[in-house]
Amino acid sequence: MSAVAVVGVGSAAAALAANARAAGLTVSFEPMEPAHAQASGSVGGIGRLLVAPEGVPREDLVQVVLTFTARDVPVWLDVTSWPDLGEFLPRERIGDREGVVLWRARESHRLSRVIDVIVAGAAIAGLLPLWLVLSVLVKLSSPGPVFYQAKVVGQDGRSFTWYKFRTMRVAEDDEPQRRERFADFVRGGEAPTKIIDESRVTAVGEMLRRHSLDELPQLLSVWRGDMTLIGPRPCLVYEYELLRPWHRRRFAVRPGLTGLWQVRGRGRVHADDMACMDICYALGRTWCSDLRVLWETARVMVSGRGAA
Repeated sequence: MSAVAVVGVGSAAAALAANARAAGLTVSFEPMEPAHAQASGSVGGIGRLLVAPEGVPREDLVQVVLTFTARDVPVWLDVTSWPDLGEFLPRERIGDREGVVLWRARESHRLSRVIDVIVAGAAIAGLLPLWLVLSVLVKLSSPGPVFYQAKVVGQDGRSFTWYKFRTMRVAEDDEPQRRERFADFVRGGEAPTKIIDESRVTAVGEMLRRHSLDELPQLLSVWRGDMTLIGPRPCLVYEYELLRPWHRRRFAVRPGLTGLWQVRGRGRVHADDMACMDICYALGRTWCSDLRVLWETARVMVSGRGAA
């Protein structure tokens, strides 16, 4: 087997290197800190990079992963203490450690697009009676339109219009306040990840949000090709502007109707973790992991525990 290199900090990196040697792997270098590994860009003669994420800032972790996967060096990421990734992506054991292997993001190809069109089209047609009922309920809940529409940012920073069932009472534009709350979210401070004004949510809207039914109209975006079934969530234009540059790397792939963050991080993690989860999932995803995300999404919608 080809030699490996280890990236991490402190005792976590040293333990991973010792574990790799005990498993019979040749560790070509002493454990490198993320900044050193990223600066090198590549380490000659190795077939794989092993990463211990403990104690590594999410930005440094993402930069190392993207640097090496872009050079066709697979990255084995220890998920012993990161169960969300390990639960969905295929695991590979090295000694007594479990990890996931990250590679280049799976290319979007014709089959993916065909599946999107078929699934989205069938869902739109099959759920049409429910759409009609929800439209009436939204219209009766408070004065205003049935649908909320907004410009959002998707793959490679391109914008498009998406639609959701309106869940809030129409009020004066509160974008300055929402911008500030989102800026706090990005900074990772004490601001909650739910950045809406709860007082404006209608009774019908609360039910729609709890079960994610307000997002059903986004199937139209999937059918049109602006979105896909599984991928990072698109964001509003001002949110995109406030994101850190490395956060925006999650939009190297088409945005999705659902994804790992929605079923595992939604409502409980901040921007750094959100971006890291989306980027790593895109680099390690398989068809099986996508099916698992779809199944988990259905469970979240039924249980109502994924409300945002």
